[in-house]
Amino acid sequence: MISVLYVDDDDSFCRFFKLFLEKMNGFTVTTERSGFKALEMILSGSFEIIISDYEMPGMSGLDLLRSYKSKGVNIPFILFTGKGREEVVIEAINEGAAFYLQKGGDPPSLYAELAHKIRQAVKASAAQKALSDSEEKFRRLFETAFDGIIILSDFTIVDCNNQAAVLFNTDKKNLIGYDFPLLAPDFQPEGTRTRDKAEELLQTVLQEDGSFVTWRFQRPDKSLFDAEIGVSRFETGGILYYQAIIRDITERILAESELEQRNVDLSSAYEELIASDEELKAKVEELRESQVLLQKSKKKHKDLADLLPEGVFECSLDGQITYVNYHTYILFGYDPYHPLDGMNVLDFVVPEEQARIIEAFQSIVEDAPSKPHEYLALRSDESTFQVIIHSSLILENNTIVGFRGVIIDISDRKKAEDEIRESRQKLADLIDFLPDATVVINKEGEVIFWNRAIVTMTGVPAGKMLGKGNYEYSIPFYGEKRPMLIDLALKPDEYIKDKYLNISWEGDGVIGEAYTTGPTLQSYLWGVASPLWNEAGEIIGAIECIRDITTRKKTEEALEKSREELEKQVEERTSELTKANIALRESEERHRTLVEFSPDPMFVHDGKQILYANPAGIRLFGFESLDEILGTDPLSYVHPDYHLIVKSRINSSFSHAKNAVPIEEYFISKTGDLLHVEVSTMAIQYQGKSAILVLARDISERKKVEARLKEYAQVLEEKNQELDFLANQLIEMNHELDNRVRKRTDEVNRLLKQKDDFINRLGHDLKTPLTPLIALIPTLLHDEYDSDKRELFKILLRSVYSIKEQTEKILTLARLSGQDGVAEFEIIHPASLIHQAVEKQMLFIEKKNLTVEVLVPYDLTVRFSNRDGISVFENLLGNAIKYTPDGGLIRIYVDNDGDSVTITFEDNGIGLSEEETIHVFDDFYRADMSRHDRQSSGLGLAIVKRVMERYGGRVWVESDGPGKGSKFIICLPVTHDGCKNTS
Repeated sequence: MISVLYVDDDDSFCRFFKLFLEKMNGFTVTTERSGFKALEMILSGSFEIIISDYEMPGMSGLDLLRSYKSKGVNIPFILFTGKGREEVVIEAINEGAAFYLQKGGDPPSLYAELAHKIRQAVKASAAQKALSDSEEKFRRLFETAFDGIIILSDFTIVDCNNQAAVLFNTDKKNLIGYDFPLLAPDFQPEGTRTRDKAEELLQTVLQEDGSFVTWRFQRPDKSLFDAEIGVSRFETGGILYYQAIIRDITERILAESELEQRNVDLSSAYEELIASDEELKAKVEELRESQVLLQKSKKKHKDLADLLPEGVFECSLDGQITYVNYHTYILFGYDPYHPLDGMNVLDFVVPEEQARIIEAFQSIVEDAPSKPHEYLALRSDESTFQVIIHSSLILENNTIVGFRGVIIDISDRKKAEDEIRESRQKLADLIDFLPDATVVINKEGEVIFWNRAIVTMTGVPAGKMLGKGNYEYSIPFYGEKRPMLIDLALKPDEYIKDKYLNISWEGDGVIGEAYTTGPTLQSYLWGVASPLWNEAGEIIGAIECIRDITTRKKTEEALEKSREELEKQVEERTSELTKANIALRESEERHRTLVEFSPDPMFVHDGKQILYANPAGIRLFGFESLDEILGTDPLSYVHPDYHLIVKSRINSSFSHAKNAVPIEEYFISKTGDLLHVEVSTMAIQYQGKSAILVLARDISERKKVEARLKEYAQVLEEKNQELDFLANQLIEMNHELDNRVRKRTDEVNRLLKQKDDFINRLGHDLKTPLTPLIALIPTLLHDEYDSDKRELFKILLRSVYSIKEQTEKILTLARLSGQDGVAEFEIIHPASLIHQAVEKQMLFIEKKNLTVEVLVPYDLTVRFSNRDGISVFENLLGNAIKYTPDGGLIRIYVDNDGDSVTITFEDNGIGLSEEETIHVFDDFYRADMSRHDRQSSGLGLAIVKRVMERYGGRVWVESDGPGKGSKFIICLPVTHDGCKNTS
């Protein structure tokens, strides 16, 4: 629901506005007649949009907009007025109004347009906030990554995170702008020239979207370290960038080198022992020690692998797992203490990826270069995630015996990349839909944004301007290539300043006015331009917003002439100036008048004595003048039971705590009478000293209303019991009628009609008291701060909605039982209606932790009724939810044999006995009679039966007995006898 504040001094129009807009659904409307009171509500309340008239006594609509904007409140504003002057529209837009709408015309069309503009304005405001949140989220993710991340434009580093600076033992500002190949020695360990390898790496990324290699880096202090680097590419603003993720593997390489050297040493020792039979005996002990070292080395290798943050695996040529490290168990959700015996590497990816793994292994066997590949991996719980796998051959005696690989989880990186793309798209859309003409250029002076408003202003499509430089963007405005305000923001130049009528700087932004002489524009334009920076504080471009001010300029010129004439008459207008000063003093007195005439009592005290009280406050305590109350102790007017609470609020106010929420307490008047009040306090400065402002409101009348509401709730409860009693009477009546149906057919029809008439009357009689309750209770609940009373109001509201739902079911049953009921056939999509029913019941489904499987195809259509169809599906689904235990399963599936369509609602709930299956569709029948559930009226399945009979269909239930679940099946005929042939 969108909360709307409507401000208009016309009382009748306020009521009409509220009634008309709230009927359209999706809106809650609060109305106010005074702009001053509306400003207080905006600053203290929570509204999503403000709609105001233009002309109002005291404060106009635009004065209201300027007032709350100046206080930092950023809520969308729509001017809704009967004034249609152009200057009013221009003024509204200049002040930041989202839309302008003129009263008059056809009310439905007018309010439909207003509702659309409200949703547009609220959605745009929410989108702007979401964009800001998204950008902040991306920046946090970027800066807190465990790996170093650098962003490249060609070989130039344009951005990096803190971890990258840590890896290179320097500051971010030293890395940004650095040539990437210079962060490495001239040659890589394999002998390749670093710059050549870098060019080959970027070329590979262009062709394959990504690459993963090892790299030797050199820090500015000349120290070296080895790393794994994954490079991917992305575009923004038409510019290609590369993202490199760097992970230091120096320690891992040293460990592997040490392990390899130990293996070489062990092999040499073993060969020497074989060569010398005599030395063999002497060095048996040495061999044993070497074997121990080998076992330790293997254990060290395993421990080292288990410490790696990536998964490591080894497998045979046919893919059978022979070894995985500890992180692999965790990564795929398996128990580290249970070996993965009998599992194949193909079991760890989704079936669609298995062929690619086989192909990758085959390419390695055929001596193809080993490259990392991305796969969609499969955990033990069937969930999936993105990984990169690096794999190589395992050789023993120059024979290929298997494969070895490293698995890296890249799901977080993928998510971050998606969020970055989404954030950039939102930024582009925001600029494109700005109301002012907007152009953005990069550092080279090339256009990267040319939004819709500037297309409208100049008539030049964005496609013809994007990417253009050399001042091409100035031709539509001046008919020639020349610098503009945006160029002055990018690079201050005295030559550019001379081209503008007025120019000024506000911080880094520049504001100017000029007269354009372009092919289609001969206008005065106002513009504001500002440079754009990257994270390193470097200017990367500039943005300019342009607004046509021709009308305003002409007005200013006319005002300038008037001013010159007025200056000549200054001495003659001294008396008028004196009158203006008097009016100013009267304005200063206006605030005091508001306080003096406020109907709510106000007091100011410093915790020890009362410093001020308005007339309403003086009258509240029974005094006649301010002198009687000044200087007295404020606690002397508070009931003793509330002294501790009041003292605590005084201390918290003076300690600059947040404003306390209003509380209810009792005051004591001069005559000793108890006064039930609601009190709000806030810290203020009074006469240069700290003080507390107290606002009190007499709530005696409201308490009386609450008491009457409780009495009304009691009456409602008695009506509810009467309804249960009448329902039981109807059940007994139905049983009696069933026993006498053959002999008393005519009498039964008469009684059934009498019952339906009674139900109709009863339903309509119940709707009358329910209507004010449904409207009143949510309002009282919203305004109530006491938690216990709020809970009572919630209980009342649930009871009222329960009675409303049962009443509607009774009326539906009466409508279906009518002799003149006519089927309303139309083409429906059952899947859509079933999903609507699931969505409506989602609160109860989640509360019981149920699983609902809808296996009905979306393209299935039948002749039925949308209104009665949704009733059938909601009742069948509600029945299944009600009698299915927590954590249970509900399946909804369809069977189409050409003659009929059957839809089954199957649950694993309490089940039904044979006797219950006979009566389950009877009026007011409940399968579990021990449950006293008011929402279970026993009418839902009866309604289903009546609907199906009306449309020539059938409904029946199947169950294997209590505790074994149930199947409720409906049959919709396709041919004339379709459902008659269904068993």
